[in-house]
Amino acid sequence: MFERLARWLRAAPTLQLAVVTPVGPGHAELYAQCRASVEAAWRHSHGPFAALEFIAIDDGRGELGRSRARNLGVERAAAAAADWLFFLDADDLLVEGAFAAVAPYIADHDAVWGMILGLSPEATRPHLRIPQIISMGSIDDLLLFDPFLTLQMGHFVRTAVAQSVPFDETMDAGEDFDYYLRLWAAHRGVKVAREFFINRHARRSGGPRAASAEEWGRAVRKRQSDECERRGLAADAPQLRALRNARAAELQAFCRQQGLVGAADCAALSAQMPYHGVVEVNEYEGGTLRLFTENDDAICAQLAWSGEYRPFAAALWQAVAGAGGAVVDAGGGNGFYALLAARIAPAAKIIFIESPAGNLARARINFMENEATNIDIVAAAAADFSGDARFSLPSDNHMPPLVGETDLNATRAVQCMRIDDALRAAAVDAVAAMHIGCGNDASAVLRGMAQALAASQPDLLIDMPDAAAAGRVDELLRPLGYLCRAIDEARRELAPLPSNCVAPDGGLLQLFASARPAAEVARIAASAPGCMRDD
Repeated sequence: MFERLARWLRAAPTLQLAVVTPVGPGHAELYAQCRASVEAAWRHSHGPFAALEFIAIDDGRGELGRSRARNLGVERAAAAAADWLFFLDADDLLVEGAFAAVAPYIADHDAVWGMILGLSPEATRPHLRIPQIISMGSIDDLLLFDPFLTLQMGHFVRTAVAQSVPFDETMDAGEDFDYYLRLWAAHRGVKVAREFFINRHARRSGGPRAASAEEWGRAVRKRQSDECERRGLAADAPQLRALRNARAAELQAFCRQQGLVGAADCAALSAQMPYHGVVEVNEYEGGTLRLFTENDDAICAQLAWSGEYRPFAAALWQAVAGAGGAVVDAGGGNGFYALLAARIAPAAKIIFIESPAGNLARARINFMENEATNIDIVAAAAADFSGDARFSLPSDNHMPPLVGETDLNATRAVQCMRIDDALRAAAVDAVAAMHIGCGNDASAVLRGMAQALAASQPDLLIDMPDAAAAGRVDELLRPLGYLCRAIDEARRELAPLPSNCVAPDGGLLQLFASARPAAEVARIAASAPGCMRDD
């Protein structure tokens, strides 16, 4: 019994914690709520701490300012023999599990931050700031990224460390970032994928030493720029490029796991947190899919941030592409649909026909990344004739302009080919499924495959720029026994034309056209996520 008691005593928490809170003008009532949140967290779990002390610094007239108030709090914490402290503003709330969440990091670090969590005045639940850097381990993280995406004040820190890097009391804006830089330069700081506190928006205190968000931004970015220059940090240094890429990939993975991002948000997120490299996804039949991006591919952006791209259309496509027979991907951009077909039907012959140099080069990389040996590449533009022509080749929805192209209205000579001629050259007699990308005139592509349509009646997945183009395709296919339906990703169903359904990312529309009986199309649709609306 005594041995068990001795083990318990050795393992029992001994650390003292102080919560330091400046209480500025008009924040007395908010501080009562703030303190109540700390008390609730303490009741939930003490974590690695044996005792808790509240240190509130009264600055009701706003004369001290945040820096002076926090420094006074640190000194009081030291006088109270606190080993650690937590800086918590009066307008913020502690997360219930904060003390338990920090426990794994206390022994090896001097200061620990968590993720940025906010609560808007009209909201009932807090939300994670997206984007933000999920984890940080060095001062380089602070210097390479927008300060808005890195740290906020609420954090755990050893009292002795806080004493060694006091807040600059001459600063009324950006004193927090200045403190972060000095602490991370000399001590073991870390940011972890845990939640410690909630920043309540629009509750900022006033007073003669208060600063606006704009003043904070100017002060912080000036401090960041000066420190980068002082350290000789070159933004294009290989190790820094690798760090930025790693942080972007980490955030993308976190967003996918948590389901935080919708299709319409991916372009803006990619602009804020660029990623260069291979995106891996496992949500499709047939195994892992690998696609390369230079932060210039809308499909890759959606896959990276949300884990899916047009999931209902992709499921339909894999259902028909895997049914047996050859598959054609005409104008498929980066090769996404050709690769989906290769994954679901590794023994099938897949014809990928694409002309623009940027698209074709990217598709070749992706096919090699996936070891897709059953894809035959035809370097031509699918059309209703075979031969050379001059085309304007603007950027399509998936890829950037042609490599080296600056004038999007420029024309260039392009080799064109009818699908019927491409199939004949590849010795393909029958086609099971075909995708027509948005970079093509779908009506012209269909006219160039009249023989294949008549002989095989392949299922068609067609990217359309607008409803008018969809109507022209419907008029062309109906006499051949086809019924066109719009793919409604929001409701995971096929909708009859005319349809007012829109793409989830605000981009191109997609049609699914089939000459199969309606009941069979319904069965195929039912095998994909969602169900088909009754016609």
